Formats: sequence, structure tokens, C-alpha cells
Amino acid sequence: MLVILTLTITQQGEKPMAQQNEEHLEVISRNKAKAYEEQKEMREECSAFISTCSTFHLQEIHSEIKRLKNYRKDKF
Repeated sequence: MLVILTLTITQQGEKPMAQQNEEHLEVISRNKAKAYEEQKEMREECSAFISTCSTFHLQEIHSEIKRLKNYRKDKF
């Protein structure tokens, strides 16, 4: 569902402020809950795969994790 926020100008020279009513907050809350559930499913799927994969795949996953950790250190 696409939600468009209404902008209002309050005083002269002030920046417009987005107004969020209860419906907007409900949509935001549902979106956050959906994202959390998707992340939870991804973690469970990865965990299940890792616990049953071959040694070769485990080594490949480990190498990828190390690469991602180093990438993050280099960027931040």
C-alpha cells in the first residue's frame, strides 16, 4: 500500500512538516513487522543450510563471511 504524507506550511519561512495520522503509523508498523519476519525467515534458512551443508560449502560460506566483515571495516 502506498502512503502519501500531507505537507503543511506552518509559519513564514518554516520548512513544511509531514503529518502522520494513525493510519500512516499502522502502515509503518505493519511494514516493520513484515520486514522483521522476512529477516527472521532468512536467518532460519541460512542456519538450516549451514547445519546440513557439505564441508566445501561451509568453507565457502566462511570465506564469504570473512570477506563481508572486511568489506564493512574498509567502508566504515
